[in-house]
Amino acid sequence: MRLNNISLAAVVLGGSALLAACGGGGDDPAPDQVVSANTTVAIDKASGPAAVTAILDKEFAFDAVPAFETTAATKLKLTGTGAEPKFELSSDGGTAKGDMSFGSCIFKVTSTTFLPPHFMATLPTITISSCNFFLPIGGFVAGAAPRPVNLQWMLGNATSRPVSLPVSISSSGGITLNNSSVGNATLVTATGATGGGS
Repeated sequence: MRLNNISLAAVVLGGSALLAACGGGGDDPAPDQVVSANTTVAIDKASGPAAVTAILDKEFAFDAVPAFETTAATKLKLTGTGAEPKFELSSDGGTAKGDMSFGSCIFKVTSTTFLPPHFMATLPTITISSCNFFLPIGGFVAGAAPRPVNLQWMLGNATSRPVSLPVSISSSGGITLNNSSVGNATLVTATGATGGGS
């Protein structure tokens, strides 16, 4: 009888150890999918309207913008709609307004307070072929709630100071910037180095 009790205890303990080794019978959660790297969003004919919709009425500050031939602090804001945006620019004691179109970014000045010989006084049409938003989203978790990102606008070789806007990443990698879909990111499985964002 004593031997039977010992045998039964061994069976019970052995079964408990087996369950513990298997995690108690439950499934481990799948690891997070995260954005593999920071990305840029090209402002062109395809993506421009959605990208611009995300930043309408936000003011971007640059040290200077050589494409506009400004040499001092320059402020740029887009208004209107993503499909047909208008722009307002101020720098060097002058202001300029006009229409923006895409391919990459085309600024057509329609009114100005700049005085000659400043370039902006000539009501120019300015095409900036390298026109992108930089999004530091490397490590953002797919499917998580929106979180702020410090977006920068790159106009040629001029880069704006950061502007904070909410970003979320869908489970398939879709990027939503300030409630506007602006492209897709590459996802990877989170590791100790990539999980959780930066």
